[in-house]
Amino acid sequence: MLTQGASLIIQGAGSVPEFIVTAPDTYSIHTLVYDPNTLDLGVIEFGVTTGFDVLDLIDQNGICASLDATGAPVVVEECSNCSAFAGTITADNPSVCFDMGMGMFSATPDGNAVVPDDFETLYVLTEGPGLVIIGVNNSPDFMVLSTGEYTIHTLVYDPNTLDLGLIEFGVTTGFDVLDLIDQNGICASLDAAGAAFVVQVCVPCDATAGALVIDESPVCLFQGSVQVGASVTAAPVVPDGYEVAYALTQGPGLIIVALSGGPVFSVSDPGAYAIHTLVYDPNTIDPSLVELGFTSATEIHALLLQGGGSICGALDLVGAPVVVNDCGPSNDDCINAIPLSVYLDGACPANGLAGNNYFATFSGGDAGCDDAGSYLLDVWYTFNAGPNTSVTINFDQGSMEDWAFTVMDACDGNELACEIQPGAGIEVATDPFTDYLVRVYSNFTYGNGGEYSICLTGAEESLVCDGGSVQTADGNVALSVCQDTEADVIDFVTTSVSAEDYSFILADANDIIIAVLVGGALDFNSAPLGVYHIWGISHNGALVGAEPGSDVTSVTSDGSCYGLSAGFVQVSVEVCNGIDENGSIAWGLFPNPGNGDFSLTASQSGAFDLELVDLSGRVVLRERMTLTKGERHAFNFAGSLARGVYSVRLNGEAGQATLRLVVQ
Repeated sequence: MLTQGASLIIQGAGSVPEFIVTAPDTYSIHTLVYDPNTLDLGVIEFGVTTGFDVLDLIDQNGICASLDATGAPVVVEECSNCSAFAGTITADNPSVCFDMGMGMFSATPDGNAVVPDDFETLYVLTEGPGLVIIGVNNSPDFMVLSTGEYTIHTLVYDPNTLDLGLIEFGVTTGFDVLDLIDQNGICASLDAAGAAFVVQVCVPCDATAGALVIDESPVCLFQGSVQVGASVTAAPVVPDGYEVAYALTQGPGLIIVALSGGPVFSVSDPGAYAIHTLVYDPNTIDPSLVELGFTSATEIHALLLQGGGSICGALDLVGAPVVVNDCGPSNDDCINAIPLSVYLDGACPANGLAGNNYFATFSGGDAGCDDAGSYLLDVWYTFNAGPNTSVTINFDQGSMEDWAFTVMDACDGNELACEIQPGAGIEVATDPFTDYLVRVYSNFTYGNGGEYSICLTGAEESLVCDGGSVQTADGNVALSVCQDTEADVIDFVTTSVSAEDYSFILADANDIIIAVLVGGALDFNSAPLGVYHIWGISHNGALVGAEPGSDVTSVTSDGSCYGLSAGFVQVSVEVCNGIDENGSIAWGLFPNPGNGDFSLTASQSGAFDLELVDLSGRVVLRERMTLTKGERHAFNFAGSLARGVYSVRLNGEAGQATLRLVVQ
């Protein structure tokens, strides 16, 4: 809204703070925030209604709206030859505490005033939105004896033309002075905006939250829950009448999930948590109003003075972080039972499968041979009897404090056998080619779980090959390789739990076999440009049909089983700029290409592990050596290395590097 003169007569309104006026005078642009449903602007009559009328309308009718009564003043005048300019001024501290019955504040001129010869500069203090003059000073600093809103203005004037004796403190306003200057054509300048101050009673707040450190992180859920706690490393400062509470938050949003009188909580879900200290006044913050699972610590922080709010209190927003993991074994539930092979009699314990039920949870019913209602830390296995009419379960309890197992025909099915702390192999009758479940458990009443080994034998083998899934050691299933001067060795892993052999197969984009990797790693930097798939296959015996040019899906074995991975890792070999993004150590390798005799020049001093790896992933050389920066270390392999491309891997305390060696 645009107002004119000291009476703030409304002359116009618009959606942007820009107006055109046609007469010289003092104007102000004001901001009005309002609800059209409660404040009818149709009652405003331009040239008649004032800003004060609007304020009265809002106040007397209890309307939710806000008008910036001071606004942005501007003087529109007929330009003259008067060069006087008050310039601008900036508050040194716009928020001032009213202490011991007074408030003191000052401002600093911005250095852009123009003071003609024989003119003087005076600083004028006004109060409130009406700019009532209550004092003047030769310097821009004042002391007031009451709280309120004040403004320091700069006045540049000629004492011969502007009579300041006309000013009556507490009555004359800054607008009156502007009118006096304008109406009488006096050469003078008053900075109507000035430097604004708020003098208020400050709330002393010496509350501090102190600091916490987590007792242990990460931690594992045990029997479905875990207790997390923190220790105080810096005690909180708690003013009289204040209290201390501790909040447990979850996730990056710091959602409060629990409150306690101490920094100890029970957690039943995995995730990232933090424990925070809150010092608060029960008269201003009621913890019972915190909505667990919805209210965040940042919302509480925003209410406090430390977070920009108005309430005295303290919250350790960072807190003591803790990570809670579900460390339960992969076969914690019956539906995730791990398949077991049945080996020939006498093949155990060499073929035993290691397990650990320490962090297992109770996922089945009571065991028929054990105490009803007990908490059983159970894990699950499955096997097919093959042609066997009986299978022997060989069990080594390892570090288990209590151990037992049952045999069942299905999840939640019939219990066919139950043995507590078996000391030797237990023979179980089976129907040929029938699937069974083995439930290994510890009764927590008598002891905890731990590491163990289980192995099945029979008159005939019934082996299990699990292809699992394939990924890189970094957990990727798709990545790109830059073909440059640096080797790009990728290590592959599988999720297979089979005890049988496992091979990785390199294929092209059409899944046509290129090679079977000797190991689980390959340098793709020397590969032709294109897209490659790396499959995995679990097998007993030698692979059949894995020759180059064959389809991956046609591979079998001459043993009892084989299993292709559920998917592959895709590697794209592209042309790149060769910039080393891994911060590798810079080494010299020469001659390269060569006949197999080469030397390394070290760029760092220290101990290093060197591996020479061929294209199939096979390590042909492994050596531990200590080098000095600039030293050359010779290797003589002329005639013993086949032609091709090799990766030279270096790992040391100072860093790591991978180089490419070409043998011609």
